[in-house]
Amino acid sequence: MTSKPLMFCWALPHVSFDNPLLQARIAPAYHKHDNVIYYAHSYSLSVTRMMYFRLIRLLMRNIPLYLGEFNSGFTSGAILNQDQLSEYMNMCKKSEVYGCALWRWSYIHDQNIPAFNLDRIVDGKIQPGTYFNYFVKA
Repeated sequence: MTSKPLMFCWALPHVSFDNPLLQARIAPAYHKHDNVIYYAHSYSLSVTRMMYFRLIRLLMRNIPLYLGEFNSGFTSGAILNQDQLSEYMNMCKKSEVYGCALWRWSYIHDQNIPAFNLDRIVDGKIQPGTYFNYFVKA
């Protein structure tokens, strides 16, 4: 019905047991390989989670995987370091991720989770912060 890319987001199942077969059911029954993207997010990334997403992707006939959101987690005080981000990028590369995005892009400073603070305000202007620079380097 459309030639525009369709993104299917990792859906939380309505059952207590989540598995790749349930997740794969969100894909349309008939689609062209080049116009459907599986959109997943993970806080934080792990080899196990990436294997989970790869299996879902395989069950959806190898559609591209876009890791639309990732970070170190929601735990108060969570930080990111250069090694973590490099490890995350390597996992994405090994998993043949179509694209990825570090979460959360906001200019509002998060008091509880430092890893969300990708910027800093200097003289009233938004500047790249430490975590943003780590991401660029990774």
